[in-house]
Amino acid sequence: MIVERSEPVTLVGGAQLGPDDLSITTALAPTVVAADSGADHLLAADIAPTAIFGDLDSISDAARAKYADVLHQINEQDTTDLSKSLRHIQAPVVLGVGFIGDRIDHTFAALHSALAHIDRPIVFLGSDDVVFVLKDREVSLAVPTQTPLAVLPLIESVVSSEGLKWELDQTVLSMAGIISSSNQTISAPARISVRGAVAVTLPRDQLRAAIDAVRAR
Repeated sequence: MIVERSEPVTLVGGAQLGPDDLSITTALAPTVVAADSGADHLLAADIAPTAIFGDLDSISDAARAKYADVLHQINEQDTTDLSKSLRHIQAPVVLGVGFIGDRIDHTFAALHSALAHIDRPIVFLGSDDVVFVLKDREVSLAVPTQTPLAVLPLIESVVSSEGLKWELDQTVLSMAGIISSSNQTISAPARISVRGAVAVTLPRDQLRAAIDAVRAR
C-alpha cells in the first residue's frame, strides 16, 4: 500500500511527544500515518490513522485491535520503522513527530532514514527545533533575521551560504572537521547550497519555513 497525497502527511513515531505536537502537525498535514508504536499516541489522542507501517513489534494490543484494518506489517529488521513508513508515503513533504529528541541514537537513526529516503522529504518536529536533511541542492529559507540556524554535515559536504552571520563559502564540513552549529541569519531570505548531505536545524516556530524549503523544487 502507498499513501499518496498532494499535500503534506503527518507521520507519528513512538518517541515522546509534546502536548501540542499532533495539533500543530495535523493542522498542516491532516492525513496521519503511524510508524509502529506511534499508533499508541494516536489512540491516546483519538485520531484515526490512514495507515500504520512497521514490523509492529512495539504497538500495544489495544492499538493493534483498534486499528486492525489499517495495519501493514513489514517483516524485516534491516531498516527502521521510519524507513519502512517513508517507503510507503508519497507526498510533497512528511511532517515527522515522535522521532527525535527522546534518545540520541533515535535522532541519528531518524536522520539516517531521512537521508536514505531523500526523495521522500521529511521535516522533524522536536521539542525546541525543527530538523530536515538536504542533499545536493540549494534552498531559500524565508525566516526572520537573527533566527538561530545550524548546518550539520551527515557526510563530508561542501556548503555555501548567503545571509548567515558566519558565512560558508565553498566550506568543507565534516563531523571530524568544521561544522556550522550556533549560526544565525542576518538577512532574509537566507540561502544554503549543499554538495553532499547536511542536517539543517531551525527553531520550532519556523516549521512552515522548513516545510516550504524542503518541498520547493
